Amino acid sequence: MPGLLTALALLTALAVAVLLRDRLGTAAALGVALAGTFLVASAVGLLLLDLGRLQPWPLRLGLLGAFTVLALLAFVARRRLPPITPVIALHARPLALGLGVLLLAGTGLRMCPSPYLQGGQDQGIYVNVGHHIARTGRLRPVDRLLRGAVRGVLQADVLAAYRVQPQPADSPLVGVREGRWTAGLHIEDARAGRLVPAFFHLMPVWFAMCELDWGFARSTWPLVPFWALSALALFGLARRLAQDSADPLVRRRAGTIGLVALAGLALHPLDLWISSFTVTENLARACLLAAAWLALEAGAAERDGRPGARLLAALGGLCFAAGAFTRGSFVAHALVLALALLLARDEASRSRRALFAALVVGATLAVVQAILHSWPYFFSAAANHFHVPRLTPRPAVAVAWTIAAGVALLLADLGLRRLSAPLRTVARRVLRIGAGLALALAAFVLVKRAWLGGDETGPDQQVLAVLLRHGGPLPLLLGLAGVAFAVRRVDAQRLPWVALAAAIVLTAALKSGVRYEFYYARYFVADVVPVLTVASACLLGHVIARVERRLGPRRAALAFAVLLLAWLLPPLRLLPREVYWTRDLADDPAELAGIFEHVPEDSLLLFDDRAPAAGAGSWPPRPCCRSARAPSQSRPAATSSRARSRPAPRCSCSRAAGSLPIASSGPRPSTAPGAPASSLAASTTPRGPRPSRAARRRGWSTAAARGSCSSSTDRSGAAPAPSASTPTACSSPRRRPASSPSRCRCPPAPASSLGCPPALPPARSLQPCAPTPARSRSPRCRASPTGRCCGPCPPRRPRPLPWRSLRSAAARSRGAG
Repeated sequence: MPGLLTALALLTALAVAVLLRDRLGTAAALGVALAGTFLVASAVGLLLLDLGRLQPWPLRLGLLGAFTVLALLAFVARRRLPPITPVIALHARPLALGLGVLLLAGTGLRMCPSPYLQGGQDQGIYVNVGHHIARTGRLRPVDRLLRGAVRGVLQADVLAAYRVQPQPADSPLVGVREGRWTAGLHIEDARAGRLVPAFFHLMPVWFAMCELDWGFARSTWPLVPFWALSALALFGLARRLAQDSADPLVRRRAGTIGLVALAGLALHPLDLWISSFTVTENLARACLLAAAWLALEAGAAERDGRPGARLLAALGGLCFAAGAFTRGSFVAHALVLALALLLARDEASRSRRALFAALVVGATLAVVQAILHSWPYFFSAAANHFHVPRLTPRPAVAVAWTIAAGVALLLADLGLRRLSAPLRTVARRVLRIGAGLALALAAFVLVKRAWLGGDETGPDQQVLAVLLRHGGPLPLLLGLAGVAFAVRRVDAQRLPWVALAAAIVLTAALKSGVRYEFYYARYFVADVVPVLTVASACLLGHVIARVERRLGPRRAALAFAVLLLAWLLPPLRLLPREVYWTRDLADDPAELAGIFEHVPEDSLLLFDDRAPAAGAGSWPPRPCCRSARAPSQSRPAATSSRARSRPAPRCSCSRAAGSLPIASSGPRPSTAPGAPASSLAASTTPRGPRPSRAARRRGWSTAAARGSCSSSTDRSGAAPAPSASTPTACSSPRRRPASSPSRCRCPPAPASSLGCPPALPPARSLQPCAPTPARSRSPRCRASPTGRCCGPCPPRRPRPLPWRSLRSAAARSRGAG
């Protein structure tokens, strides 16, 4: 039954919130319910993935049991905790109405995430791995070509193509990473054909669980509740910071400050773009904001004498640890926060200890899981991002180091409990000075690099330019000033989070450049944009309170309206901007539009930028043609105006051998345990770009259709002679009549890329195939083994592209990316 697990999760969260509402308060009970449900589902998914049993019935039984235990724990907590006196909030109904409107509007702008083709970069790996987990229940795929289980393909040739060399018996790379470095998929054991995907795997686990619940077409829909959780946590965090202020005028506007922060995030162009894209920043942002919100609610509960402080703090620490299960950068954030919690020891000692213990234990488990399942990527990322030596210890040694570091942090916390009051004051002062120096260094670096300039669409544009262009000058200025104000005025309880915010800003400022801003600017969405948004809203509340105290409420209201419009209106100019993703295909926007407007809905596309092996008898076989031009690795995004001025498209060939196909919405590939690595495939939904009526009459197609073997082979694996009636891998179910002309011609694709024995050289064009008449064959075509040619297309005028909104442009760009 579709949606059964989703309904069960929502009912569990609602039951927990209702049971704890009169024990913890409405806000705290809602936070406990949402965070508890999210953490329980994540834990069940990761546990089943480790066991290799992430399949429909084990998942249903596991979630049913876990949600039942969560509801029982909430019932027990209700019986043990005393009731609290309800606090009536000021303007409760307008506040609830505004919160509901902003949540619905922000979520509506982010509905139907990633409705088109996925592939090429990180987002394709996440979707493909999630689809593979949903089909097989396990993480590691097995490549039958690499294992030598495909008839007609020698294993030695495949190992040579991947540069697999014999390793010494004492090498730490044995059984970890063999052969050449391949982005996205690493060879863990070449002889057994076992691969391991890159990156951390909490996001693919959520995609797999959603696919098992809703089906393949909606496997990326967890991005919608991730943003909803981020929005609620951002509102609660900004509201709690305002409620803890010493200024009564700021406390009175706590709900308004929360709504302003939520509006700033909901309409931020970068957040709006990335929120519907399948990258881990969406989940990591929710973990960061939920952790900060619950931790501050725990400190306020302990100060006010309300129950549930340690429960809220423990859930906050586990939410932050879930971010470490999502992204490697959050491991560094967890380390910074743990050190800050050691130095800033405040009067709320019980909630701080619970937060610290949950954070350290959860982050330690996240690092252990990354070592066991993402060891090649984890250590390369540590070397690239944190500049640690490129060492490669054995996984067992790395696990031992991780556990030892976690135990050392817990023992250090125990040892510092008896620290004297003067030493505690010195430790807090040191932490405050360090946060201030980090923020000053970040501001200096941002201003210094701003003088370097850079092209708006080039790979060398600076961080400050990207943040100014997409967020506007006012929120950036208010955010930096708000963090600086918090470093100076914040108390000991919130000082660790302010120090973490300063470290996040410094990390973003030290980035050397932002390539392809609508892709690599996603790094700012997980932490920098939320930090600056919350700081801007809080500082805006303090500014309006001071204006009201000096000039009166009317002028304060006018100043608030002017500043709010200056914040929210400038970024809106970017929403109708068209964006095209051109990096992976190395084509112009006009070329991409010309190619993908003819792609049927149920097609499967193969992309690979690796050069084919040369010489006879090598693998992959050498095709009969070369690309029209060399691929470029630094193609910027472009707008519609650039697309109209581009030259006519030319035939660009895509090498299919060894590539990772991206599955269509048609029948699924085989799920046998020995399925090839190319069946690690996911995902478009049925909402792909539909071709025009004339294109459907012509029967344009892609490199394969409906995920099935369409090359004709005999039992020995040899291919018959090509003829006009031979179906090739370029053929579509809507085949063009034999008399229809063809603009480009290419040889048929190897059936091995679809799970069949190899037959013919790989297809290198996304254009339709047709036999070439003998009298019109060029010498180059006559020299090819198949008698077919893949030369340049005749010139044609690029079709004008209509001006659309950002969501329509995003849909076009996902077709290429």
